[in-house]
Amino acid sequence: MAIRDPELIRHWQDDGYVVLKQVVPHDLIDRLDADVASFRRSCGEAKDDHGFGQRIGLFHVQNEHSMQVALNAGVREFLRFAFADESLLFGTLTFETGTEQAAHQDSVFFFTDPDTAMAGVWVALEDVQPDAGPLFYYPGTHKWGVARAEQVWAAHPELQARVAAISWGRGQADARTQLANELGNAWSNMLHARIQQLGLQPVPALIKKGDALVWHAHLVHGGLPRKNRALSRRSMVSHHIGRHAAMFDMQSFFLRRREEFGRGIAIPHGLRRHALGPYVQHDKPVTY
Repeated sequence: MAIRDPELIRHWQDDGYVVLKQVVPHDLIDRLDADVASFRRSCGEAKDDHGFGQRIGLFHVQNEHSMQVALNAGVREFLRFAFADESLLFGTLTFETGTEQAAHQDSVFFFTDPDTAMAGVWVALEDVQPDAGPLFYYPGTHKWGVARAEQVWAAHPELQARVAAISWGRGQADARTQLANELGNAWSNMLHARIQQLGLQPVPALIKKGDALVWHAHLVHGGLPRKNRALSRRSMVSHHIGRHAAMFDMQSFFLRRREEFGRGIAIPHGLRRHALGPYVQHDKPVTY
């Protein structure tokens, strides 16, 4: 299927995601798997009872094969359509197992201006098994937009009072982080209540090695339970924004009013350019 196929575009507009089938070559995935295994042997990460390691953040900053997967030409072509702009790679996450992450929207963590200039890309490094904790999504929920901080404040006057009193000066970072996390929990509760009220059922992403699932910034998604914890679910997630978009962090999203948003508080991009496309510079991979 062509990257600009009308059926893909319809899926993106109606459902908030597309699956680009067999867009990543299997031999590239095999080389990446070998590199990840080598890194895991030496990084000192914790292992679970089945010998699986932690998530690796930003592996692409030191690994060419990871960078090639993240800057896949077919994915970038689709993102150019979705953003009406060149895509900029912000970061990557590499997994051995399912995350079991609660339903959420990435917009809270990667809020952009324009607010549709962000997308996640989930590449299957092996065929996804139903009992391995697949990614799930709720088709069409991208049309909800994203609840802004003012809606959370209105529902929680005690938190709103603390927001009004927050200081942006030095020495207050811990207090701001704590308050943003509390507001994030309240926002999540509002989202989950809406899902339950509508009786929505999660759709698992049972995709194949080499497939890439691209989802809209506002699409509600997460990770299903790992029913068989002996099964791996090797995958790589990359997050992309529009090249000319501004991006704001979670603290700004929850602690600032809409009228305060501007380029002056946006996250600096630290732009670098690979032969395959631009990316945001980071220091080194991390495990957690």
